[in-house]
Amino acid sequence: MKPRNKHERRAEELSNLLPNITRAQQKYAFEHCFPHLVVYRSGMYHCTDCGHSWHVDKKEHAIDNEFGVVRCPNCGHELKLHTTRKQSWFERSSFQIVTTVEESQVIRTFYTRKYYTVDKPAHYWIDEAVRIMMFPQRNDDVIIARPINYNGGYYCDCYSFCRPLSIKCIVRHMNRDSSYNIHPYLATADVVYPRRRVLPILKRNGYGKSVYDLSTYYIIRALLDNPRIETIVKAGRTDILHDLDTAEIDRLWAQVKMLIRHGYHPADFTLWKDTIKMASDLHLDIHSPKYILPADLTTLHDQLARRITARIERERKEKVNNGDAWYRKQHGLLLSVVIEEAGMHIVPLQTKEEFVEEGRRMHHCVASYFDKTDSLILSVRSDEGKRMATVELNKRDFSIVQCRANCNKQPKRYSDILSVINSHRAEFVQVANPKHH
Repeated sequence: MKPRNKHERRAEELSNLLPNITRAQQKYAFEHCFPHLVVYRSGMYHCTDCGHSWHVDKKEHAIDNEFGVVRCPNCGHELKLHTTRKQSWFERSSFQIVTTVEESQVIRTFYTRKYYTVDKPAHYWIDEAVRIMMFPQRNDDVIIARPINYNGGYYCDCYSFCRPLSIKCIVRHMNRDSSYNIHPYLATADVVYPRRRVLPILKRNGYGKSVYDLSTYYIIRALLDNPRIETIVKAGRTDILHDLDTAEIDRLWAQVKMLIRHGYHPADFTLWKDTIKMASDLHLDIHSPKYILPADLTTLHDQLARRITARIERERKEKVNNGDAWYRKQHGLLLSVVIEEAGMHIVPLQTKEEFVEEGRRMHHCVASYFDKTDSLILSVRSDEGKRMATVELNKRDFSIVQCRANCNKQPKRYSDILSVINSHRAEFVQVANPKHH
């Protein structure tokens, strides 16, 4: 698309001044974007990086297999043991460079690919896919990117690298669902080049190594626009930014300031947010340190959860309403998705009564989630019918928000539960959006 106004023309002019990716940057991307693997076959190790092969006896392999790491005698890389029958395979990743050009802050996102073949050196490719041109004096960012092929897979980023970069759109606070976020669920790249160049205003506002593990675009845009984020970063409380998004920080700013002022570190921010929410629902003083800085967060949370559950039970007894019909209308066919795998029976909660019963049996506050239209609540049970965990799914992308066992503890089969639900993620997406399939 050709520039349509002065702002886009300036962004295109500055974009053309950016240099090509250097060899050092490419080398760093190839080194850090992909795992370094070694394949064991018939008494020989095969390095998938340099293609070197060498003999190894069974005893040595047994020791290596115990520790899971082998050093290649040719290239010197520490290699992770990889079990596969494939002769070759392909991996993709993303790589970001944070830099500046005159008055613009730029985030450059590259698409990296690696082709493995046993007994041969790996082949690498890297191509720039997206440039985000940011200007401190404006809150709209210019996206310069390759065209997107929409005939690819549902979860694949399909850019047409045979066509040049061009202006695509102007966005205000690009969200996680944007087509130009290469990694849509993290809103950042897999690897970011460590030598970052930022504008002086960002350095003044607190940008530094303490925020490197946050989403690159999110933290830069937030530091340019939101003085509350600047306050949090300069106070050294980046843990708050990991668990609260900008909207939650704005809504709970009085409570966040008290956390910073008193140096209070909740062991579980989700539990802390739930406690504040329940206190507000019960019309308690949510500006009181009793609810913001509790000495025992779990105990307070459980007390409020019991009060919420009791109130919901009273309301249910007082009047008969069409709550269940409303709930079924909100979630539709998603309530029919049942997962039976790995000795687990996973079903969505169907009615308000089931929410109350789940909260009573599991001793947590799931009953207060009945009215959340953006979440789907699943109950995980064993084949014998024993309740193992309660899971909250985000209906936007069906990612797991939280997974809680009895008394909000971590379930014994936590990783198994997450793995099974994530493996059926496409099924939830298909049921929620049948027209996309």
